Amino acid sequence: MICRICQNDLPETKFNPGAKTCRKCMVEKAKLRPEYHMKKALNNAKYRCENPNTDSYARYGAKGIKYQIDPDEFCEIFRDKWKAMMDAGQRPSIDRIDPSKDYVMDNIRIVEHKDNIREGNLNMQIAWLKKRKISKPCKDCQKVFPCTREHFHPKGKRKDGSPIFGPRCKACHRAYMNKRAKERGYWDRRDRTKRERR
Repeated sequence: MICRICQNDLPETKFNPGAKTCRKCMVEKAKLRPEYHMKKALNNAKYRCENPNTDSYARYGAKGIKYQIDPDEFCEIFRDKWKAMMDAGQRPSIDRIDPSKDYVMDNIRIVEHKDNIREGNLNMQIAWLKKRKISKPCKDCQKVFPCTREHFHPKGKRKDGSPIFGPRCKACHRAYMNKRAKERGYWDRRDRTKRERR
């Protein structure tokens, strides 16, 4: 049986009953429609809240976050924005406006995936800091900063996933590295290499 899209001769088991397009081409065609990705994002949100076997359940369902979104209503309201972001080459995703509240229509918005991830990591870091109330002084300037990536360079991670930060704030760390590079002659070697290449 020949698929009308890929024109490959395939066995009938590769087709749905009565269909003239193979299942693989049907899936690829569905991926071009925004509804396919919207419902996939909704299913992921639902699994995070209701399926204890998922890795994210501890941060969602276990904390009492509930999924209460009607897929048809969601697609009707957000379809145009989702499609516009896809056409612009962006990857849209569902974000809760208030991270402490449920997945409901009044508490969701559509943002780019990388922005959602960045904001989620920042919220997790802020919550971690609030829970432990951690801050420390810089080794050089002695100013006290909260232990966040905004103020200190991360050096690694602990067993619980929390970051380990260096002893200097970012400004002092930059000055310290420039001083070390100057002492070791890094800048002289770089300038000499540039002159040789000319």
